[in-house]
Amino acid sequence: MLLTLMGFRDKNHAKAYKVVQVKLGSTMWQYILYAILAALGIWGVTELIKISWDVLRKFLYGKRIAILGARAVGKTHLIQFLTKGTIPLEYEVTIDPTREKGRKLDQTIKLADLNLKIDDIIDFSGGEDWYPLWKEQFDKADIVFYLFKANDYFGGDKSTQDRVHQDLGQIDIWFNENKHHKPTYFLVGTHCDFISGYLEIPLKNRASFSDKLIQTAAARNLKLHVDAPKIILGSMEDIQNTEELAFRLFYRIEKIISNG
Repeated sequence: MLLTLMGFRDKNHAKAYKVVQVKLGSTMWQYILYAILAALGIWGVTELIKISWDVLRKFLYGKRIAILGARAVGKTHLIQFLTKGTIPLEYEVTIDPTREKGRKLDQTIKLADLNLKIDDIIDFSGGEDWYPLWKEQFDKADIVFYLFKANDYFGGDKSTQDRVHQDLGQIDIWFNENKHHKPTYFLVGTHCDFISGYLEIPLKNRASFSDKLIQTAAARNLKLHVDAPKIILGSMEDIQNTEELAFRLFYRIEKIISNG
């Protein structure tokens, strides 16, 4: 049995209705994604969001970041980007889904100028042997990023979900053990490019996709550990996607700092 989703995608009046058929037996992330893709055909509202370099530099300069997660979730890639990459100061995103491509402005931040301190550790394949090393990082960190494969987690892969829940439970224990050490804490879901059709979503609609996915039942267990705004989902498939994900991450960090 097939479910047919229809959405009007009229970019420059060149396209008509797009029909997507989804098997009812498909995995959850496929079902959700195609529903969102159908919704992307409607008109929406855009907003130019900005990062304050002065705020980031004042509060993040020289800070220590712990990047935790299982093997092959993108930790090394993110470490390299945070030490050598750039992000735009401004990005045009959607408040509601729209048809246009995202527009990145020319002014950028060199992340190396923040002099972030990032420790790298050896990956472990499983078990609890890696937790003492993780705790060393956690205890020193001002900011903690926990990375996981969003495609596997939201696709219903039980081993991935069990591992993520175990890791987040352990991190919760460390927060409870030391009430005086409260690093800023984010969950970063990577590998969204392995979700069929994700890369076809315009960059300016990625935040909307992430927010909608976080509202699903599959994200319920994640929100037991952090508030929804501290869950960022995206792709590091190439520089452009990494910049977009990093922008949303630093934008949320700046908002937390400014409201803190």
